[in-house]
Amino acid sequence: MLQNYTSIRNGNLRLHFHDRHRDIQLSQDSGKIVWRYKLGGFIKHTGIELGVCAHTGEQLYIHNHPDEGQASIVSASDFRQGQTIYYENKSCANNPYQVIVIGLSAVIQQVSYRVMGSNCQNLTTGACNNVSNSPDLNKAVYGLAALGLGYFAFTKIKAASQAKAKANRSYC
Repeated sequence: MLQNYTSIRNGNLRLHFHDRHRDIQLSQDSGKIVWRYKLGGFIKHTGIELGVCAHTGEQLYIHNHPDEGQASIVSASDFRQGQTIYYENKSCANNPYQVIVIGLSAVIQQVSYRVMGSNCQNLTTGACNNVSNSPDLNKAVYGLAALGLGYFAFTKIKAASQAKAKANRSYC
């Protein structure tokens, strides 16, 4: 469990865990928002590129995922899960270091994963733009709402049409 972190030489980070520390080498991509597809390509699973662990050479990412149950730091293979990783094209209001600080704070605070309000996209949009948002969840909710309204309208139109047809029948 991550306890805290400090900046060390050349702007790199030292992550302090309960019983050890790990030095992280930052790169020009550290602090960028990354994503991969999940659920058959319908949803973007987002994270923050952290850097390379100086002890293991592994690329590390910050993300919030139900497998861990909270914001955490994972290896590239754990984040990737066999998918291609892409960089988000949108710019952030925060600089890359601020994005990392916000992401690491979520890890230290053990921010729980919740589909509504605390998922991977909430973590990255909050770190990037200081506003927690889940664009894919919003699309799904609005899509379901539109389907529900459409179904409601269809059943009302059908009922009105049937009532009109019944009223127009002649009974001789």
